[in-house]
Amino acid sequence: MANKEFNETLINLVQANLNLYDSKHTHYKDSMRKQNTWSYISQQIGQPADVCMKRWRSLRDRFGKENKKIDSLRTSGAGAVNCIVWEHYDHLQFLNDHLRHRLTVGNVQPTVSDETDEHALLVRPFTSYESREDEEFENVPPSLCLPLFPMSSIVKQYYAAVALVVEKL
Repeated sequence: MANKEFNETLINLVQANLNLYDSKHTHYKDSMRKQNTWSYISQQIGQPADVCMKRWRSLRDRFGKENKKIDSLRTSGAGAVNCIVWEHYDHLQFLNDHLRHRLTVGNVQPTVSDETDEHALLVRPFTSYESREDEEFENVPPSLCLPLFPMSSIVKQYYAAVALVVEKL
């Protein structure tokens, strides 16, 4: 079986088995059912299950990267850009509803430049709300712990409003 044909057959077989990629599926966490599904797929393709699983992960990850690349090209105000679309991109569109895009975090601290709002507020995060010494902050959820970044006036107003709500609790 040629590589392209193998990939397309694998994609079709995985697409037909929601328990392999849909985290909301009732059998998504059932490892025995997943193992049986991969055994079935490997029989259909004629390759060992671990080869099929490894190739699927590779295809899925590549789709995620291609999706991110295309999304970055679609940014507002961006001019039309010709880009080469990966051959399996259209075939894997069914994954769009099931992949979660995670924010990436770098180790470089943002700097305040001349272009930044002169009233930008820099807020240092605390690693956990329990590490704060103030008793009034004991029950602050981690979602309110802010990273170090310059904030616009709208964001400052939002966090001030959140602080008032938390204060009233």
